[in-house]
Amino acid sequence: GTNDIMSLISPDGITYARRTGDRESCGEDISKSPLFEHVAKSSVGHYYAKDAIRGIPSYFSYRKLNKYPVIATVGAAEADILKEYHARAKWNYIFAIIFTLLLVLFAGLICNVLIHRRKTFRKTRDRETRYRAIFENSNDAVIVVMADGSIENMNNAAHALFKVPADNHMKPSFDNLFKKAHPVIRLSVDEVRNTSVCKEEVAFTCADD
Repeated sequence: GTNDIMSLISPDGITYARRTGDRESCGEDISKSPLFEHVAKSSVGHYYAKDAIRGIPSYFSYRKLNKYPVIATVGAAEADILKEYHARAKWNYIFAIIFTLLLVLFAGLICNVLIHRRKTFRKTRDRETRYRAIFENSNDAVIVVMADGSIENMNNAAHALFKVPADNHMKPSFDNLFKKAHPVIRLSVDEVRNTSVCKEEVAFTCADD
């Protein structure tokens, strides 16, 4: 590589031979290099420091020869060693940003749905409250009839009008209720579904008349 280093160095810090990339040299004074501090502790090892000549952060390995006044070193620039790591880290960083944005967007969507649901629940509850108040307190008889002809609910006025006890959970069918109220009127479930009938007012006689 362009920043790879191979060198043979004398114990006093003068290079016998040095090659950096494809450039060869000799005679440089690197006596101030951290190399000699490490050599004093161990004849073989490795360390991290700036290149003594170019100042490029590099990783070095060295060996001091036993029978010769020579220290052999090899080095590689940190940027070259970590090049692939930095490339992966860049893409990992971009992926992390995208994932974080999606997570924030999803969380915001969830919060928005929950807020909307809460508002809808409040509106529904308020409408239900108003409906129950009108339903229970109305002086007119109100009957809720299901599609199959069964009576879902009756308010207090309907219970009083049709003489059906309020505590009677077995409510009569729609047909039977009106037959009891007025034997002349025959309103069936099918007729109730007919809008022309439903739009008209139907007169009937109370059960006690």
